[in-house]
Order: sequence, then C-alpha cells, then structure tokens
Amino acid sequence: MKQRESLRIFIKVLALLVMMQVVGCSLFFTKADESDRYAYIAKQKQQSFHDGIVNGIKKEMAVRHLDVDVFYAKHQKDLESQRGFIEKVIADGRYKGVMICPNDSEELTNDIEKLDDAGIPFVVIDTPLKESEVTRSFKNYCGYVGTDNFLVGEKALHYIGERLNSGSIVMVRGIHSHRSSLDREVGFVDALVKYPQFSIASFIVGDWATEPAYRAYLDLMKTKAGDVDAVFAYNDHMALGVSRYYDERPALKRPLIVGVDGTVVGQRGLLENKIDAIVVQATELMGIDGLRMVVECANGNKVIPKDTLTPVTMITATRSLERSDS
Repeated sequence: MKQRESLRIFIKVLALLVMMQVVGCSLFFTKADESDRYAYIAKQKQQSFHDGIVNGIKKEMAVRHLDVDVFYAKHQKDLESQRGFIEKVIADGRYKGVMICPNDSEELTNDIEKLDDAGIPFVVIDTPLKESEVTRSFKNYCGYVGTDNFLVGEKALHYIGERLNSGSIVMVRGIHSHRSSLDREVGFVDALVKYPQFSIASFIVGDWATEPAYRAYLDLMKTKAGDVDAVFAYNDHMALGVSRYYDERPALKRPLIVGVDGTVVGQRGLLENKIDAIVVQATELMGIDGLRMVVECANGNKVIPKDTLTPVTMITATRSLERSDS
C-alpha cells in the first residue's frame, strides 16, 4: 500500500515538473519579461578587451534576471553599424535602456541624440563622448563607465621613468577620434614635466591593431636617426606590433615597451618577454557597473550623470606592481 502511495506521489511530482517545463517555468530561475530588456552596442567582437565588457554584462544579467541583447560593430572604425543599431533599438520599442561603447567620440553624437530624444536612458562605456552643446543637453544620459585614461598615461611614464635614466620615447596612438586614445596621450605628456630627462621622438598611429602598428613602426624606423629607448603603445595589440619589428631583427636592442589593457594576447606577450609591462583595465567591471547604472536610471531613480572610473593595475611578467582604485 505504501509503495502504491509513493508511486502516485512520484507520478504527480513528475507530471508537475513536465508541465512546468512545457510552460517555461522553473523552480529556481525567473525568466525576464520584455520590460526587463536592455541593449549593449559594442565596438567589435572576438577581441578580448571588448569581450571582457560583455562577460561583465552577462554576469550582472544572471544576478538581476535581465535580458541584454548585444549588437557588435565589425571593427573599431565601423560607425555605420553602430548608427544602424541605434536606429534599430529606437524602432524596436522594447528596450528599457541602452549601453553603448562608441566607435567615435564625436561622429556618433547626433545619432545618440536620437536615442536621447526617444526617451531611452543610456550609459556610455569605455570611450567617452566629446563634450558639446548636444551632449550637455542630453536628458536621458545616465553617465560614463570606463577608465581614468589620464592616469593610464601617467602610470606608463612612471614605469619607464623608474627603469631608465633617460631616453627617447615613441608613442603609438590608437584611433585618435576615440577620446581614450587622446586622454592616455595627454596623461603621459603632461607627466613629462616630472621627467625632463625623457623626450618624445615620434608619434605614430596604430589603429588599436597589431599589423597597422607594425607597419607604422617599420616606416618610422626607415627614416629615424638615433635609438629608441622606450615605446608607449596605447593598447596591447599595438605594443605587440612594435615588438614584432624587433623579433624580426634580433641583432637590434629592443626598447622598453609598455602596453595597455591586459588582454589575453598582451599577457602572453609579457610571459614571452615581447613587452615589458601593461597598464591593465578592469573590463568586466565596466560591463557590470554599466548595466547597474542603466538599470538604476531606467527604473526611474533620479540619477545625476557621473563618471564611474574602474581600477587600473600595472603588471609585468612577474607580479602586479601597483593598483589604483580611482
């Protein structure tokens, strides 16, 4: 008798579980409804820095039971895709808020203004917008989440200054319409006042990528007189492009090379002694803080737009040297 009763209970429980699965329910998880849908417009896909931001967003999604649709531009100069994604988000009408990592600090301002006019709260991640009359008039701008890029430049110069007595430095820019590139440079150059024994020999453009940085450095070295003592590349990929020049010329003394980001390829470059140091950004934290900020803003909480600056850390192949929770 007890066995029959146990069997009946088992069948009822099994039937209930099957029914819950059919209707899409769960005992442990709550599925987000359409009112909890957000969008993230990313610079590009399959690049560990930008994938790190997405990983942070995914972690916060799981905690908050939210849906976030990610739209990827093709590359870091791809403005048309990002413009199209903004239009898509506005036309869709389901998105409660938007995060965007702009592929230009100025050219996308008018497109983002359309987002603002549509009444959609938005957060800017990683690359801040250039201040203008339009940006100052935004009503639905929730704030910026990223790195203190002036501090990044200062840290890079401080590392060089601790290891060399004097010297000539080559600066490898990213895409200079990205304020992150410009601010790293300003931070570095302004800090030179404390290091008068150093001078900047050249500025070259590497477009945030290894191959363009390699070609630009190759062209520079065809005409440059004198040694290069240090290189500050504004991201890891460009640092590796410069390093490649010396890998192909083992008879030459390689200068001190400093990169930025702390990507997988950058860390591998450290371990293989291709570059000397990296100023690491907290990419996952950018994603986490960005989603938290836009959710708070979209839920009607009065938010005064602010800059949320995530920590940076200087690392070498051995250990972390210092950390700043700015």
